[in-house]
Amino acid sequence: MGTVQAERNESLAATSVVSGHIETLLASRGIARADLAEHLGMVRSSLWRRFTDQSAWTIDELVEVAKWLDVDLDTLLDGAAEAEWVTPKRRGKRS
Repeated sequence: MGTVQAERNESLAATSVVSGHIETLLASRGIARADLAEHLGMVRSSLWRRFTDQSAWTIDELVEVAKWLDVDLDTLLDGAAEAEWVTPKRRGKRS
């Protein structure tokens, strides 16, 4: 397996851990995924891709989720620290 594919697999494996933590927190508070999607300003299909490990969470998204759920960012990242767990949100042109 190539290096790029291995890195992608690690990223998505860690995304799965983070998504699991978020899903548990949502369920414990009786909050629907649709409510989270609305809060983040994204369509439900984009959020669905996060929860099904097709897309990684951005740092901005995780910070906002942690604030909204009133938990430390560490709570969401617990167990994902050894993987490349998010993709940076790109702004502007690439160098």
